[in-house]
Amino acid sequence: VVCIHSVRDALRRAHTATPQLVSKVFMSFLSRTASTAMRGIFAETAAFLVTTLTELHADCKRLQESSSSGLDDVLEQIAKTEQGLLKHIFGALLDCQPLLSLLGPER
Repeated sequence: VVCIHSVRDALRRAHTATPQLVSKVFMSFLSRTASTAMRGIFAETAAFLVTTLTELHADCKRLQESSSSGLDDVLEQIAKTEQGLLKHIFGALLDCQPLLSLLGPER
């Protein structure tokens, strides 16, 4: 976000000469930058979800096959995983907030 503000500040002189063009180009740049960054954040989160669910499946299978663990152990593992997933997902949403604020309230 800080680098975007630097670009905006650098364009101030050009904006005085051609305000409509610079505004249009800058908003297009902001939109593409924010969109690309958010796609990256969500792709990373999606990969994390797949990996975590795969690990959960293996853990549950192992727990079910174990003679020393029962349904409570499986449910506990599911609850721990669910908590971690929610934390990661909300983290991704929080990471997107500064990007969305760059685009303004209409986005």
